[in-house]
Parts: sequence; C-alpha cells; structure tokens
Amino acid sequence: MANTRTLAQLVAEVREQANIVGMDAKWTAAKVERRVDLAYSAFRELVSDAGHPYYLRIQAVTCSVPSSVIDLTNDDLTLPTDCVRVHAMDLIQGTRSAPLEPLTLNERHNYYGSQLGVPTGFRIGAEDGAGTDGAIDRTVRLYPRPAQAYTVHVTYLPQHTTLSVSSALDGVNGWEWWIVLNAACQILSAEADGEQLAMVTAERAKIEVLIKTKRRHRQRVAPGRITGARRGRMPHA
Repeated sequence: MANTRTLAQLVAEVREQANIVGMDAKWTAAKVERRVDLAYSAFRELVSDAGHPYYLRIQAVTCSVPSSVIDLTNDDLTLPTDCVRVHAMDLIQGTRSAPLEPLTLNERHNYYGSQLGVPTGFRIGAEDGAGTDGAIDRTVRLYPRPAQAYTVHVTYLPQHTTLSVSSALDGVNGWEWWIVLNAACQILSAEADGEQLAMVTAERAKIEVLIKTKRRHRQRVAPGRITGARRGRMPHA
C-alpha cells in the first residue's frame, strides 16, 4: 500500500504537471520545493480531517487544579508545543477513559454555577485575555473545571516539519498525487494558465473524493451512530 516518493521526484512531477519543464531560471528548485512543502502541509490536514489517523499523535498531559471555578490565573490544560489541531481529548480516571466533548461558546454556559468536578467538555483558548498575534493559543479550559489533576490523552495533528532534500514521503499508494497536483495548481495560478489549471484542479478533486470515500468505506462495518447514553461517560464526582 505504501508508496515512497522523494522530494526530488515530486518536484520533477510538479514541473511536468505545471508545464514548466525547462523553466528552471524562473521556477527554481527552491520555488518548486516550497510549493511542494505547502501542498504536503495541506495534505496532512486534508487526510486528518477526513478521519484517517496516519499523521496524528497522542500525548498524555496532566491538568492543573484551579483554586475555584472563578480562578482565571491557572490554565486547566496546556496543549503540546507541537500541536496544530486537536482531534480528540480523553479523560483518564483510574483504569477508565471517556471522551471530552468540544464545546461552543454558548454550550459552556451550561456549566455556569457548577462546582469543581470531573470534566466532561473542553474549550481551546484562554478566555481571560487576548492571544498573541501570529501565535496559536495552546491553553484549554475544562468544564466542569477539574477537582484534581487528571490525566488527559490529547490526539492531535503535530506541526509540519519543512521538507528537505533528504525527505521521503511514505503514504498510501496514489494519494501522493494530490500533493503533486496541489503544488502544480499553485504554479499554474501564478502563470495564469487557466485551461491547464482547470484540468489539474479537476484531477485533484478526484483524489480528494477517493481519500474521503476510503475513510467512509472503512467505517461501514461499525454502527454509524450511537444513540442513548454517551459512550464512556463518567459520573460527576
């Protein structure tokens, strides 16, 4: 299933798809490699958002205990430093685990007036101050706020590492073509080649459908929806 491609191979394929073979003076190796790097970064998010676990990481973190529900000086949780996007959080209590629900701004209102207890939901971002421009806010507020230092397993997409000459992309056979086509689209757009851009964009869309369909097909053997009580829900302390 795997198909390993080097950065040099991807660059050569991008040049062919973007009709820039022989245009090394205008489209230097560094410029094309940059487009491939951007395409690969977007690809990791596309695959992860489609439900595939290939690029995700799980890390255990321990939450702090606020002095009260109105304590704003202590962040309940801080995400790993390489975290780009959270896909799941699971609260560990003894030998049991339960998924924490991501909350909207309005949903957190349901926890007003609650005491410290066993968290069942979370919201990313500090609500007691403004974030720094250009930086990801890695703070997390748990609801209800934790009564003890619980362990939380964070499943997340780690930060993309810039590709280098020695990089080799190893993934599902055929999916790497999305990276090639996406990088080619960037170049064709800059070249204002509308006709070729339309064709390459259409081919890229076919790969996206394949990635998403494979995920749905894999899930058909399991129930599509769980009704009634939520799985693994822990009682409040």
